[in-house]
Amino acid sequence: MESLSCRPNVVLSVIIVSYNTRELTLRCLETLYERLDGLDAEVWLVDNASQDGSVAAVQETFPQAHLIESDRNLGFGAANNLTMARANGHFFLLLNSDAFPDPGAIPSLLAFAEQNPDAAAVGTLLLNADRSFQELGRPYYSLRQEFLNYAGISRILERRSTTHRQPAPTGLHTTLFFSGACLLIRREVFEQIGGFDEAFFFYGEEVDWQKRMLKAGWKIGCLAEATAVHLHGSSGSRNRLRLTLSAQDAIDIYMMKHEGILGALSVRVVTFGGCMLRVVLRDSRYLLRLKQPESFPLRAGCQLMMKQLDVRKFIQRYRHARRQNNPPPLKQES
Repeated sequence: MESLSCRPNVVLSVIIVSYNTRELTLRCLETLYERLDGLDAEVWLVDNASQDGSVAAVQETFPQAHLIESDRNLGFGAANNLTMARANGHFFLLLNSDAFPDPGAIPSLLAFAEQNPDAAAVGTLLLNADRSFQELGRPYYSLRQEFLNYAGISRILERRSTTHRQPAPTGLHTTLFFSGACLLIRREVFEQIGGFDEAFFFYGEEVDWQKRMLKAGWKIGCLAEATAVHLHGSSGSRNRLRLTLSAQDAIDIYMMKHEGILGALSVRVVTFGGCMLRVVLRDSRYLLRLKQPESFPLRAGCQLMMKQLDVRKFIQRYRHARRQNNPPPLKQES
């Protein structure tokens, strides 16, 4: 259900996806409308079947917003796809319900996109609630990165280096992706390559999408001067184990699509071996006492190992990757 009829040809459509974040969503919308003052923009909110009164609160407090009520949790990618197909902006700003752009950030993103027509997307410098640095640019998933993560080498390198805590420089990039918490997208890109791959549910959607943008000949921009506070994980912080497993699923799907069957299989081997090593070295006390798993690392490690042995999912994702990478040809009109 939409609150208002669509306005055609606006410059910017801001899209927010919410799930049981009533107070944060209201705060986000309040901040957003302040930041949009003077801009030709519309706001869309997709509620993924929240049970906390989010819909009624938004309808009462912000009746000018376009509201889409879903009867189920569509996930981040599918909810954004649904809205981008309906929205009218020349640009889309994807905004988490726990993200709050600073004054001037949105006009700056639009100006950067206008000045860089080969930028498919423009990332924002994300800050923590205390305004310390959170993130601006991360490398794409790779076998090397997963090996470093599960071998524990990444943390050692991070402790010895300060470069991992520095934002990417303003400009166009081909080796980094940027968070979907506050991400500007050019409509032309959505029309050319489509939206998010809905096989990704909660993690990895923006990684895959930006990789597809690069493959289509676009570049990814970032603007370190455009900042937003991101509270990071408010929608899903209640189920840490589920999110950990979802993140691994995202890596599995991504590797199958972009690195092929050998790449996906290699990551599964690395993940299984890394999890086993961690369980044996760090949580063997539980195994030796023959107790049920009592710690999060042990539960997560055991379930991640089981996931790597799921042949059915592996085959499903192989078939999905083939369909995605080899779409059927468009029918020619007679």
